[in-house]
Amino acid sequence: MDPRQERTRSSLRSAVLDLAAHRPVGSLSVTEVARAAGITRDTFYRHAASPVELLATVLEEELRRIDPPTRGGADEFVRAETRLLQHVAARREIYRRALVEGAEGRVRQVLQAVLAARLGEYLQDHPQDAPAVPDGLGDDVTREILVAYSAAGTVEAITAWLRAGGDEDDIPALARTIVAVGPPSWNRPVGRTP
Repeated sequence: MDPRQERTRSSLRSAVLDLAAHRPVGSLSVTEVARAAGITRDTFYRHAASPVELLATVLEEELRRIDPPTRGGADEFVRAETRLLQHVAARREIYRRALVEGAEGRVRQVLQAVLAARLGEYLQDHPQDAPAVPDGLGDDVTREILVAYSAAGTVEAITAWLRAGGDEDDIPALARTIVAVGPPSWNRPVGRTP
């Protein structure tokens, strides 16, 4: 990407994050975001279809930069969960509007989809960390259910935390709680087999 395009993307990113921190992104117009970014509406549309999609793209990029667990064990999962919660805390007002007030379903979708994708990648590399289900549906379906359940549950836990105020001091305890209610194989110390 050439430097001018990169500057435009950076301006758009800053503008939509700033505006969405103060108002629901669904109420923002392309004109407002373009003006705040110092670009034209035409230029905006070269980068995004709407303010909602722009915000979704920006948040997805940020979420994908958060390192997922690289190995099993409760400590590794708590570290990964803590990094996610720190991101949410940094964008607290945006996530509060999207998750608690329900003002923007697209942000919820992005958060859940990225969590599911990262967890799916982890389980692809660590199939032993998926719980064995006697007489279950098979490994692939079990993994898919685990990923969907865990991603949705994490989003709902974050929603409950934000509803309660989203205090940053609560992040370590919240990370431990989310991991503790996950599959037992994620809560074991590294080096221990189930």
